Amino acid sequence: MSEKKALVELFYDIISPYSWIQFEALNRYAKVWPIELQLKPFYLGAIMKSAGNRPPMTVPSKGVYMLKDLEKNNRYWGLKLQAPSNVAEIVMGKTTIQAQRMLAAVAEAEPEKLEETSRELWKRIWMRGEGVFEAKDFEEVAKAVHLKNPTKVFTLMKDEKIKKIISENVEKAVESGSFGAPWTIVTLPSGESESFFGSDRMHLIADFLKFPFDGPLKEHSAKL
Repeated sequence: MSEKKALVELFYDIISPYSWIQFEALNRYAKVWPIELQLKPFYLGAIMKSAGNRPPMTVPSKGVYMLKDLEKNNRYWGLKLQAPSNVAEIVMGKTTIQAQRMLAAVAEAEPEKLEETSRELWKRIWMRGEGVFEAKDFEEVAKAVHLKNPTKVFTLMKDEKIKKIISENVEKAVESGSFGAPWTIVTLPSGESESFFGSDRMHLIADFLKFPFDGPLKEHSAKL
């Protein structure tokens, strides 16, 4: 019988650039660590409301720092994140609930496409400055990732089952202490569990798992 793997659950929203960093980091480490990585799209707006938190862009100094910090992360992880020119308007004036429902629908209908679809949604905002809010945006994403049955995905996005999945992901994250994104829950085979906020805790995740942390693992990066 094969040894049971540790479970790593990533709760994320594509409005969060740091969620993208953590997403890429965990996908790289899933290739070298014996873990089961589960992607859990949730709605960051609900998390922030529950915790009484607010986006960093609402604090000018945090917004300035974030833009510089993304450049540092690009160098370290070998990424290409670039904030759109209207980033404050997007972060504070738009909702990603439909994009998150698309991810949940893809997870149900074509789970093998969840990683690629998540990445494509992030690329639209955080590389190319494109929208992820309208029906036409989702149609373009579906085409870019070659969904087999986009009509099914678009229908599922309106289904109560998908809305419930997003709500359940929010509830689980909140119950474990989440106040933002990304939020990672790591559960050992023994059942012991720890939660980690942000994309700069990979060394602590490694320590909890008792696995080596070997930096950015750029050799395992996905094509961007």
